[in-house]
Amino acid sequence: MIKKSDYSVKFFSSTRQIDKDEWNSILDENFILNSYEYQDAIEQSKINDFRYGYFLIYRENKLIAHVSTGILEFDLDMMAGNFTKRIVNFIRKFIPKFFRIKVIECGHPTALGNTIALSSKEYLPDILLVLNQELVKLAKNEKVVAIGEIGLDYFSHNRKVITGEQKENQKKGFVAQLELAQELDLPVIIHCRSSKENPTDAYDDIYEILFLSNPHLNPLPKGEGDFRMVFHCYGGNLDFTKKLLRHKNIFFSFTPNITYKIKKNIVGTKDDIMESIKIIPLKKIMLETDCPYLAPQEFRGKRSEPMYAKYAAKRIAFIKNINIDKVEKITAENADNFFRF
Repeated sequence: MIKKSDYSVKFFSSTRQIDKDEWNSILDENFILNSYEYQDAIEQSKINDFRYGYFLIYRENKLIAHVSTGILEFDLDMMAGNFTKRIVNFIRKFIPKFFRIKVIECGHPTALGNTIALSSKEYLPDILLVLNQELVKLAKNEKVVAIGEIGLDYFSHNRKVITGEQKENQKKGFVAQLELAQELDLPVIIHCRSSKENPTDAYDDIYEILFLSNPHLNPLPKGEGDFRMVFHCYGGNLDFTKKLLRHKNIFFSFTPNITYKIKKNIVGTKDDIMESIKIIPLKKIMLETDCPYLAPQEFRGKRSEPMYAKYAAKRIAFIKNINIDKVEKITAENADNFFRF
């Protein structure tokens, strides 16, 4: 059993506060991704609107692991470049709850295994417990409204196929994150993307975890402690959507990628996302942009912006043959209720 006294944790908000040689004394097979040089380059490039954080974990005063995280807090001064002065002032005046939102990321499925470096794999179970304790502290901040995005991602951007071991690590991390969310009574934002070889593998595994192999995670009504989930950037086929609609407290969030042209051989089939959108009640839909990615068709290939959520709203209004004002009103109410603003 792990004793808290056996370990100590130091937290730094910048690579410039860390001793480079000490950090690089622990590098594993992902050394390029978790090296000091890589982390510093990402932080200094400001490629993402993150404030970075780094955990250094010691045992008997010896560094045995380090973990990099991204902490994204919505700050209008930081985001002013994406908005006109008029919009910034409007948000400050009329939407003060905007400042409640804070996201802590150290467990995106594609990052699991890349953000943690260990001096020895034998420490992994204890390190995960130590990290969980630290994440609980961070997640208890009043600005934290959800845990996410978490889930499974089997997609590979190169020729390497995601291995069975990597999939199992993602599953373990996903379950641990779900349990953390339930412990803190926070909703979860789920990321799900299948492999090129099997367009349903990640979806099948997520359903197995949520509803079949872990009955204590079943998000059916449990009084005040309802476990709410939203599938971010939803892309499930018609069959999977029907399965999810059997369960309460499941929501679906769409980005401007639904404005992209559908391949002719997919139009009207179960794999056409438009067919899924048709059967999802508006009361279960939310809007997002996933910026800086997935700009709408009109701006495809450029940086996406928060203001582009309107393109997703416009597309949903068209698919459901309803007024866009209704889409904007209901989806905003759904977000308010989901995140308990």
